[in-house]
Amino acid sequence: MGQKAITITLPEELAALLEEDELLKSMAESLLADELRELLLKVLVLDKLAEGSEFTEDDVAELDRRVKKGLRLRIEAQINGRHK
Repeated sequence: MGQKAITITLPEELAALLEEDELLKSMAESLLADELRELLLKVLVLDKLAEGSEFTEDDVAELDRRVKKGLRLRIEAQINGRHK
């Protein structure tokens, strides 16, 4: 598979580290490519699944809010359980 360079914006401290160390830059490029590939595949699959959906944007926003609240409550319960 070929490669093509693109420009991305990073926080200054990360950019400085990557500019100073070619090995670190190479590792970051590889990691970023792998993570982006996985994320984009998930997004494409989710888009395909949602294609025929009758959900409105408000429905999706409400579902998002409920899922995040549930995750937050589960994490808080785990944290509180460890500190007892």
